[in-house]
Amino acid sequence: RLKKSIQPLKSSLSRLLGLTPVKFSWKKDKFDFLKNSPTSETGLLAQDVEKVFPHLVSTDNKGFKKVNYGMELNMHVIGAVKELAKENEELKSKNAKLEKELEQTTKRIEKIEKLLGGK
Repeated sequence: RLKKSIQPLKSSLSRLLGLTPVKFSWKKDKFDFLKNSPTSETGLLAQDVEKVFPHLVSTDNKGFKKVNYGMELNMHVIGAVKELAKENEELKSKNAKLEKELEQTTKRIEKIEKLLGGK
């Protein structure tokens, strides 16, 4: 193996929830270097990314911030999906348990009502 000190990513979901994907247009009329850029794009605001992943944002020589959409961000997305999957499984299990309890309680109530001459 080439890797050591291997640890799973933590808090991927909470960190990603701090980011808001946006659709935007470039200010081509104000900045010549943007003239060949697409009309609109989707992405993240560098200022938001900087708050949760500061090392993924760089500043160019003109002072503009840039997000590095590399593998690390993708790995956090995978980590967040895994966190959600685990949470979903826990909720399914809890829901199944509650459904069983509800069914048992409903049967008990029906028995009691029958004994009392109700429904």
